Amino acid sequence: MNINFSINSNESSISSKRNTRLKPFEIHTVTFDGAEIKSGTSKAGNEFKLLQLTFSNKNGIAEPTIFWPDLERDGIREVRTAKDGHEYETPSRWEQTKTVISQTLETLSPEGFKKMQELSSKFKTFDDMANVFVKLVNKCIGTEVDVKFNGYVNKQGYMQLTFPNIVGINKKGELFVSDNYIGHGNLGLSEYEMRKAKDLAETKPTKMSADPEMDENTETEKPVDDIDLNFDDL
Repeated sequence: MNINFSINSNESSISSKRNTRLKPFEIHTVTFDGAEIKSGTSKAGNEFKLLQLTFSNKNGIAEPTIFWPDLERDGIREVRTAKDGHEYETPSRWEQTKTVISQTLETLSPEGFKKMQELSSKFKTFDDMANVFVKLVNKCIGTEVDVKFNGYVNKQGYMQLTFPNIVGINKKGELFVSDNYIGHGNLGLSEYEMRKAKDLAETKPTKMSADPEMDENTETEKPVDDIDLNFDDL
């Protein structure tokens, strides 16, 4: 074996990979690093598909994910009972998912959002929406923006970042946008988020998850071109 003791002046011995994860329940100024579609098999043997967004700054990285929705199950609004006994609706998981996607693109690229609105009447599946979203939003890679996330401790003891709930249902049963998770100087923390941040700061340090709890056999998929959606014009 030949041992080379020379150190190339053009090489760095410091890894460029950022392993530190941004904390939940805080507002971070970051750059948008891209969106990608991933698929694979979980540790339990279940197949999954997800849309992953990546944001980063000098303090760390955030990679929140959106799992492919089950449009029958995830399109149902849950009815809950308040302490005073009256029932009320909560937004469906699909309404939350669609709003996160729309808010992300509208914030990063208002023109891109208008383009997706124009094409949305042609969407037949979530794949159509996700592919168009990735094509449009990735034109904004490098854009500086503010973000905030919620989080929970998963079964492995890792803190998992999640999108905050940003939609609500009014008394007339109409959906409305109740908060922003992404913006330009217009984010704030609710009382709940400030309380959770305080609780997190006072508890034993929690491991920050590098990926969702399903990172076996994960592959990144390229957006699929569909002639009916005129991808070449995006």
